[in-house]
Amino acid sequence: MSASASSPDGGVPVPFDACNPSGTFVFVSYAHADKRLAYQELERIRSFGVRVWYDGGIEPATQWPDAIANALKRAAAFVVLITPAAVASRNVLNEISRALAWRKPFFAIHLARTELPLGLELGMGDLQAVMRWQQDKGSYAGTLRKALAPYVDAGTPAYLSGHLVHDLRGHTGAVRGVAFRPYGEHLQLLATCSSDGTARLWNSDTGELLETLTGHMDDGVEDLAFRDDGLLLATAIGRAVQVWDAYGFEHRRTLYGAGRVTRVAFIPDGQLVATAHGHGPVRLWDTDTGKQLSTLPADMDDDMDDVEDFAFSPEGGLLATASDRTVWLRDPDTGGELRTLTGHTGRVRGMAFSPDESLLATASDDNTARLWDPDTGEELCTLTGHSGRVRSVVFSPDGCLIATASDDKTARLWNPNTGKQLCTLTGHADCVVGVAFSPDGRLLATASDDSTARLWEFSDW
Repeated sequence: MSASASSPDGGVPVPFDACNPSGTFVFVSYAHADKRLAYQELERIRSFGVRVWYDGGIEPATQWPDAIANALKRAAAFVVLITPAAVASRNVLNEISRALAWRKPFFAIHLARTELPLGLELGMGDLQAVMRWQQDKGSYAGTLRKALAPYVDAGTPAYLSGHLVHDLRGHTGAVRGVAFRPYGEHLQLLATCSSDGTARLWNSDTGELLETLTGHMDDGVEDLAFRDDGLLLATAIGRAVQVWDAYGFEHRRTLYGAGRVTRVAFIPDGQLVATAHGHGPVRLWDTDTGKQLSTLPADMDDDMDDVEDFAFSPEGGLLATASDRTVWLRDPDTGGELRTLTGHTGRVRGMAFSPDESLLATASDDNTARLWDPDTGEELCTLTGHSGRVRSVVFSPDGCLIATASDDKTARLWNPNTGKQLCTLTGHADCVVGVAFSPDGRLLATASDDSTARLWEFSDW
């Protein structure tokens, strides 16, 4: 989660320093002509908890140096990013040849459709290959995560050091939710909502209260969400959703629902707002007209199983809905069932997809959070440690951390690749009901029934 390092050759900045070539790590080979694309894949692999060594800054015309050979010799596995430029690169071919000769566990990631030279095709023919260009984002990330699971760094610190930055006071009722405005280039803005009938906007760097949004009638604000572009804010109040300008803080429109709104979210990259009401289906609304457009599932009526919570995958290709202890993965266009996730022994309270869409996290009254493979519906891991209901779960922007909120008055941080608990944040005087990471991943916000929100920092891992 550290900032990108400067490029040794003055080109595309390298995403991070190569790891020390000792212990468990993977060697990643790529063509320097593909830097921009390759560096994205390096970040992805590292987000799985895998230590990465790569030859950043070495020009294609230089001799194949001993440092590279030594790193490859010590690597636990070899990953090559296949593109037309890669199969034309003398250095990449040298690295492939060495990896094959040394019988390294071998993974070829085909980033683009590429015709392999005959000799290379023969050498790599029966080795594991991932066709990135043929798969959607979630399926690809899930396949790669599983392939590299044996190489997750066992030396990842067992704990993070978290400390309180700001204690945000001003609400006179329980704080029900927290959300950061995306793309806060000049001002990192945090929104909170409360049973006191207000939403409040805070400067998360200074802790200063900037604005109080009123006009929510005489009911508490149950939930809130920003649109992906950061321009609009939606707040759920009673049977309605209020839509606000997220910069001028002016009220734009009211959407009147069919029952009390318990959950609100914007459709990824869209103009629509989705709501859950604790009964019946998810409802979709047009923020321009204020009209309800459809329901998901389309054939569910208010007397059927209730959708109590929902989450869209980051690119909108999947919809997860929760009713009691069960989660359904659905087609977001029709609401049709794709997979059913069972295993929780208490009501599911919250859900979140990982940024790469390869994981779904669920939070439950059974005091656990669980991780699932959205492609197969397989339960991958159970996060245990809370002594009360788990109310909310969220991934960090880079996918390297999970945060959970619980009735045991704590928030906890977890490694999604190992399921290990990394940190416990204490100090709230009542149930912690919501968590949110800042867009840069530097801060975590927590919402509590003790009428406060808190901002926390933690050490880079």
